[in-house]
This record gives sequence, structure tokens and C-alpha cells, in this order.
Amino acid sequence: MWQKDPNNPPVVTLNPTTLPEFTTTPGAKSATKINVAPKNCPDHVKVRMANGHVFKLNTAQVFRFNPQDVAVTFAPLVAGEYKDTLIVSTYGINEQRIPLVGKSKQ
Repeated sequence: MWQKDPNNPPVVTLNPTTLPEFTTTPGAKSATKINVAPKNCPDHVKVRMANGHVFKLNTAQVFRFNPQDVAVTFAPLVAGEYKDTLIVSTYGINEQRIPLVGKSKQ
């Protein structure tokens, strides 16, 4: 069974730690990237959206030894303001959450 090493705790660094508001028009897309960098993790890092309706990710996991840029895409079909949360988690760390806001105007 895996035990946390106090001298080498698991860490997942996110860069950036906040994302600016997404803006686009209905039917179009707006995207950005966030770097997910695991260190000393016993398992792969899971990356997901809380709701996943208009915000999409290009991957569901990041390998535990390989930092990766994860694309976050805002793709609304109708005008409005949308909110979701990007959730990053793995065994041995506290879940990290990044709030997302997107606005779509005609």
C-alpha cells in the first residue's frame, strides 16, 4: 500500500491557477491552455469539468511523470453567461478547483 512520503509529498502544480473569462459568439469556440504538472504522485492526475456542458477538455488525465498542457475550450451554442469548474485530482492530494466563466453574445 502506498504511503505519503513526508519528504516528497505528491503535488500537482497548475499554471495558471486562474483563467480569464472566455468570450465568443454562439456556435464559435474560445480556447486556452493550462499546464498540469504532477510531482511525486502515485497515480495519474484526473482532469474533468464539474458540469461539462459548454466547457470541454482535450484529455481526462495527465500521466503522473509527465507535465502536460490541457486545452480548455468554451463552445456555447446559444448566447448567455455560463459557469463551470475545472477539477484536478489524484490520490494523495487535495482536489484543486478552478472556476470558469464564459460569455457568449450575438
